[in-house]
Amino acid sequence: MLDGSVIRIITNQTEIRVGDCVAIERAGETNNIRREHPSFCASQFQPAVRSVQPDIEAAAARCAAAKEELVNASGPEAVDLATRKVELLCN
Repeated sequence: MLDGSVIRIITNQTEIRVGDCVAIERAGETNNIRREHPSFCASQFQPAVRSVQPDIEAAAARCAAAKEELVNASGPEAVDLATRKVELLCN
């Protein structure tokens, strides 16, 4: 992390590699890890990242809502749709 701290998250997202720039989103009891463009982690871009923080938080909220929809889905069609939403909004 930029402040030198460490967070360990286990994921099945095979496109994320050690050393990649990632965003870690916390929503209640859950976390999401999302691969980001290297500029997102570069110190010279931090003022710009802070300026779009409301948009970043809105995207994290949409991901959390999609995960909640998946948890509450009943029936194969609803589960399939909710799974696709999670893939689109959280990865």
